Amino acid sequence: MPAWSPDGKHIAFVRLDPRPLDSPPSEWTSGAYSLYVVNANGTWPRRMISTVNEASEVPSWSPDGSRVAIDTGGAIGIASVLSSRTSVVPHVRWAHHPAWSPVSDELAYVNEHDEIWVTNVDGTDKRRLSRRASEDTFNLTWSPDGSEVAFTGRKGDGTIGLIVARADGSGDRELFAWHDWGGWPVWSPTGDLIAFEMPTGPYREPILAVASPNEGGGVWPIGSGTLPSWAPDGRSLVAERGAKLVRMPIGLAPESILPTGLSLNLQPSWSPDERQVAFVGAGRCGEWGHSRRGVYSIRIGEKSIRAVSASLRELLEGGDCTASEG
Repeated sequence: MPAWSPDGKHIAFVRLDPRPLDSPPSEWTSGAYSLYVVNANGTWPRRMISTVNEASEVPSWSPDGSRVAIDTGGAIGIASVLSSRTSVVPHVRWAHHPAWSPVSDELAYVNEHDEIWVTNVDGTDKRRLSRRASEDTFNLTWSPDGSEVAFTGRKGDGTIGLIVARADGSGDRELFAWHDWGGWPVWSPTGDLIAFEMPTGPYREPILAVASPNEGGGVWPIGSGTLPSWAPDGRSLVAERGAKLVRMPIGLAPESILPTGLSLNLQPSWSPDERQVAFVGAGRCGEWGHSRRGVYSIRIGEKSIRAVSASLRELLEGGDCTASEG
């Protein structure tokens, strides 16, 4: 999933780097997933970390937008955007799904026992947030004030729980539980809601719901979709639905489809200025004449999309394309 820097100037994403056909076996990189950062307009692409866990889909930005955290396959990799220097968080092993606090240099992560922990980026002050060890724990999401972390995990009885833990390690609470799979919680920028997925049955689109982070605060379905991303004002979401991108207001306003003109539209991410949505897409575009898959962005209310990262050549050449009608 593409991730905007807090200032909206950069987009971080993970991609699979193909092996050059003429490279010797000692230099093969086939199947290597790498962390990239690119300017929001698609210029100046650079590979930051070349050993990324393929299951780590969401890069996590520091509050000042200077660094990106990513799962490198058991360690938490840190990439500096300006210097391109990389490091790992010391004294932390078998850490996955790192999430940077929006207000500090703390990182929440999942350890090898599927427990939620927090550490400073220098590896100090490690503490366990939740005693609820569970399977399939992923996509940690911080409250805007950095006081709590929400997550989902499969419990011993097979149900999935939406849980909120206090960042100081003093306790947690379960907001909601359901059967089968689901999850992907995302805390709203205003702090009053958490959006997440719930299944509706085999071969059917999941339901997106919002929950109050307060115990007993309630849960409300808002429509079908997956992988929600909040608008900065907290009043609407953008999500996948049937390979399309749907804008879903929280309230009575009608939904709308973002007209990208591509045949596949995945993993949307709303920009901090609320004007654009970055996403993974594939399809015919402009004069390319054949299918491309990569990261794109579309401005809200417009039909022009920009290739942020389809291939290195396209990144360097730049250029826009216009979505087709319908």
